[in-house]
Amino acid sequence: MNNLRGEPSNQPEETTSRQRDLEWVRRLKAGDLSALEEMVKEYQDRIYRLAQGLLRDPEEALDVTQEAFLRVHQNIGRFAEKSAFYTWLYRIVVNLCHDARRRAQRRRKEFSLDQYNEERERDGEAALEIADPQGVDPRDRGADEELEARVVEAMESLPEKHRTALLLREVENMSYEEIASATGVSIGTVMSRLFYARKKMQELLGPYLDESWGARS
Repeated sequence: MNNLRGEPSNQPEETTSRQRDLEWVRRLKAGDLSALEEMVKEYQDRIYRLAQGLLRDPEEALDVTQEAFLRVHQNIGRFAEKSAFYTWLYRIVVNLCHDARRRAQRRRKEFSLDQYNEERERDGEAALEIADPQGVDPRDRGADEELEARVVEAMESLPEKHRTALLLREVENMSYEEIASATGVSIGTVMSRLFYARKKMQELLGPYLDESWGARS
């Protein structure tokens, strides 16, 4: 749970984690690759979750996750230790996701309409061949699928910068200061992006959201 300044309330635990990360950083700077292995074990799931949330592509998210730790290895000497390691790592991931989305947009422009329709038709045929899960109420499954589709659609409708801020805040539970450090903007900009992201999500998903959700700090 966060306090009024948007900072995590579990300060002792956070301090211990930062000290542990700093030890790994210094070991890696000294050439100890086992420190990188520890970083991967600790952060790979969180990094993948963030990348998947930004890209909506499991394979691309895996590539970004792997590339992020490669960048850590290559650039650890440039980490000045003035901020938390994980905010530096998240900034690497956010930048990699931004690059990946730009590449994907370029690739989509290269596809012809015929190719696109062909792929959609093939995907649709494959979906028809999948048997319905046993023991699941079709009405419940339909409602869940509708909600998931609406959430994905709503997230995709957000500008990339707003979506990134929302994921870091709501999924990763980062403070405003941490989000600012990870994305390279001011805390005021983070607050503005979160305000507009939540406002848009409320407009699109109002019936599904708690009434107090949009007022969260």
